[in-house]
Order: sequence, then structure tokens, then C-alpha cells
Amino acid sequence: MTEQTSLPLPMELHNSSGQPVAVLMDKRSAEELKAERDRLQEEAARLRSENFELKRALDEAREGLKDMATITAERDRYLEILFGVFGEDFGFTPEAIQDMEKNGVSLQQIIEELEQTSRR
Repeated sequence: MTEQTSLPLPMELHNSSGQPVAVLMDKRSAEELKAERDRLQEEAARLRSENFELKRALDEAREGLKDMATITAERDRYLEILFGVFGEDFGFTPEAIQDMEKNGVSLQQIIEELEQTSRR
């Protein structure tokens, strides 16, 4: 007759060199660990995807900044030409344009400035 004994789980098995080779555990614990592993793999995949999207958005933002710098430089060249050709008759001084860039300007203000310029 064999006698059943209960082993304390989890139990680590070692080879003759003392190196761990396996861990024995009850089925429920193993299933819980597998479920946790699966959840972590899904989260890692989601984070990799999110990281990819964030890098793409950052690249687009950097490209937008380059485009804005190019457009601003082109605008400044045109303004220099207009000031050179029309002088103060142009209607907008460099200081006024800097103020508009800093503080904003309403559509009504733009219309008024254009009307004043056209009357000159």
C-alpha cells in the first residue's frame, strides 16, 4: 500500500551542481502566472504601439517647426523688400508687426490697417 504525502509547493528542483532546473507548483498558481504573463505581453505590445505613434507625432512636429521657420524667414524677406520699396508708406512698421506677432491681432484691426493704407 502506498501512502500519499503532500509536498510543500512551490518547490524548486536542483541538479547535482546545485543549479535550479525546475519549479513545481500547483496548477492554479501556474495558470495565474500564465494569465499574468499574457496580460503583460499585451500591455508591452500596446506600449510599443503607443511609443511608435508618439515618435511619429514628434517627427511630424519637428517637421512642422522646420516648415514654420522656413515660412517665417520667407515672410521676413518679403517684408524687407516691401519696406525697401514702399518705406513707411507700406503701412506696417517692423515694430508693429512684432507687436502683432507677440500680442495677436483681430481681423477688424487688419481691415482697419488695410483701409488706412489704401487711403494714402
